[in-house]
Amino acid sequence: RFAATLHSEWREGPPLRLLTCVEALDDCYDFEEAGGLFAEDALHWPISRLHAAHGVYVVPPHGVSVAEWEEGARASEPRSVLSRYAADESKAVALKQLLTSEEVASIIELGEEMMAVQAEDVPQSLDLFQDDAEIPSGIGNDELGRVEDYFHAAVEHRVAHLHRDAAFQHRLPRLLGRVLATVLATDAAHWRQLRGGAYGLRSAEYHTYTVGGSVSDPEHRDQGSLLTLVALLSPTSAFTGGSLLFS
Repeated sequence: RFAATLHSEWREGPPLRLLTCVEALDDCYDFEEAGGLFAEDALHWPISRLHAAHGVYVVPPHGVSVAEWEEGARASEPRSVLSRYAADESKAVALKQLLTSEEVASIIELGEEMMAVQAEDVPQSLDLFQDDAEIPSGIGNDELGRVEDYFHAAVEHRVAHLHRDAAFQHRLPRLLGRVLATVLATDAAHWRQLRGGAYGLRSAEYHTYTVGGSVSDPEHRDQGSLLTLVALLSPTSAFTGGSLLFS
């Protein structure tokens, strides 16, 4: 039978990991003969059942314990992006004292500067929304950006894109690096959305609100983002209301 040969190769050959699906190696049965195919008492197969729920079983390389193997497997698990429902059910984490007063002032200075620059390019009206407008079949990113800028210029709720022309990265690189390091550590402890895959800074936005300004649409999601960080830049004594809405 093949069991002794396989066990010898696993034990004496170069490092070899054995993976089976549906059944673990010591649970495989011979439909022609009684007993297991690889379950002889003389053979010892250390089997990881870490992913048994998915029908995957692993015999680690000889000399590597199951505990060691599973610890390494957990540390290198690929990213599993949360579904919309799972994301809505997940808990937000508060990061106390994330920014110093000097860092807050630096962000506000950059945000106001970017807002003034962007205001020069905001369209005064949108032909797209006129009754006789001919709406193009495929709206490109430039057109969508102009629509977004038009609404983000409203007095009640203004938005500046700090990532435009990599302004945030160039002006405040150390601050951005420290904040991202905090985000990575928090993600590793809670959601694990940034592990096992490429990621980058998709958007950095500076928001100002006056009475009546909000993003209150219950269907709003930051589509395309794995994680969102919201930082309060104003002291709580400077305003009333201003609730943070979670979907």
